[in-house]
Amino acid sequence: MAPKQRLPAVKKIKFQNEDVLPKTVVMTTPSLNPNANVSGISSVVSGLIFASQHPGLAFDWMISPAIVGKRDRQGRGVLWLVSQIAVLINFFSLIRRTRPTIVHINGPLSALAILRDWALIRMAKFFELAVIYHLHGGTFVHDGPPSGLIRRIALASLDEASVIIVLSDLEASSIARIYNTNPDKIRVLRNAVRTANECPVKPTGGRLRVLSIGRLSPEKGLSVLCDAIEADPDLRDQLQIRMHGAGDLEAEITSRLAASLGDAFSFEGVAGGKKKSEAYAWADVVIMPSLREGLPMVLLESMASGVVPITTSVGSISEVIRDRSNGVMIEKGSPQSLTLGLHQAVEMKKTGVLHDLAMNAHRTVQETYSLPKQVQLLGQIYTEIIKGATAK
Repeated sequence: MAPKQRLPAVKKIKFQNEDVLPKTVVMTTPSLNPNANVSGISSVVSGLIFASQHPGLAFDWMISPAIVGKRDRQGRGVLWLVSQIAVLINFFSLIRRTRPTIVHINGPLSALAILRDWALIRMAKFFELAVIYHLHGGTFVHDGPPSGLIRRIALASLDEASVIIVLSDLEASSIARIYNTNPDKIRVLRNAVRTANECPVKPTGGRLRVLSIGRLSPEKGLSVLCDAIEADPDLRDQLQIRMHGAGDLEAEITSRLAASLGDAFSFEGVAGGKKKSEAYAWADVVIMPSLREGLPMVLLESMASGVVPITTSVGSISEVIRDRSNGVMIEKGSPQSLTLGLHQAVEMKKTGVLHDLAMNAHRTVQETYSLPKQVQLLGQIYTEIIKGATAK
């Protein structure tokens, strides 16, 4: 029988001469304002805060959000640098004020995030707190950073974390292999969303309603969508595209699509709350020609709403989507593949087959990516850390 694997024990921390061991977690996140910030991490944290406030989900942890990261449309000049210093000061103050048991660091494994999160991890360690390093995709998850300062800092952060959380089994194996990380400290926690009990039924007539929602940045591959639309006049006559989001490529992408589609294209800014729900209710498919991803919240939210994803297989998406079963897979960086996928979706809408894919997509999220299941797993991870041991 294999011996039990043990996580680092959590020490009782003294604040103002009191021994405390509260069920409180300081959790880093970008802005939680869905109308001002496009962020999958923000959606994840918002879901966890929702769970902590609803007894029916049996997640009895108090989440104290620590706001970090760049706001949409915020440059990286002097003001941004000053704001990063303020992040560290506010983080220190939040720990002193809330007296948490665990610090939960969320971030992509990319250069600037690695530097920021290392500073936050070091500060948590100063208070002798347990640290969860929760990786949300990023440039270096599957390839690893080049040798040098960034690599050394990434290795230090992974080593100092009590537990490393990743989004999929694929990412778990990559982190263990690339960074020589002990697999026993890696946990898989899939992103999760709230789901309706039944899959909505969409109309079969009219143009294919295509939704694009999220950050308008190079890694999202939206220039591939523009190329596909511009190259196929027949396709343009069969689509209605609605876009929500913000980012560096906003002007370029929206102007190209408006020129190609005219009134069949609309750009409606960042969507959150009711506006996002209305967008999913309107759409037949969500378009995601991404060049790099982790496990996108937009993917899961759309599937939960009965919207069929047309997506590449990058990151952890390949663990979610089965081509022509619960979504349509396309080749990364290929306008021709995207054109074919859209034509197929047009035909599937006419025949009603698209609804079958929508039902399968909805079922996939209900069975594997629902919020109650994933918050239960996270609660178990927190409890393991507090007890200082976990059975394998």
